[in-house]
Amino acid sequence: MHRRTRRGATVVEMAFIAPVFFLFVFALFEFGHALMVINYLTSVSKQAAHLGSFEDVSTSEVTQFASERMDFLLGSDVATISIKNAAAYETGNSSSLNVSSLPSVELENLDSRGLFMVHIEVPYDSVSLLPPFWIKNQTLSGVSVMRRE
Repeated sequence: MHRRTRRGATVVEMAFIAPVFFLFVFALFEFGHALMVINYLTSVSKQAAHLGSFEDVSTSEVTQFASERMDFLLGSDVATISIKNAAAYETGNSSSLNVSSLPSVELENLDSRGLFMVHIEVPYDSVSLLPPFWIKNQTLSGVSVMRRE
């Protein structure tokens, strides 16, 4: 008799718990995907910077290399690829530097042993798995600093 009076309790409890559970599951997928994209951006920027460290490689070759790698995962025209002069990192206080404020550089004109940076940015809205209500108006980025040989 006691069992019959609690018959709908499971359905009510499930109605309260299921949305919260699925919210956590979808958040886990979305943030895991965002971390994977950040890791990929960092990896591509590192590979592009390694290519750009060689003496006979131009800025356009490095940009094209990174663009081809980005097209593989994210599709075309999603990423913004820039090559910046990173000499400011040698002066000391690099914690206050803003990457976007660094000047662009042509690798052909950069001195031997000069620092440069490959910076790749992707808007989160264009790579999210679900509609972007987790993180709005943010960019994911990968940065690698290398010295020209």
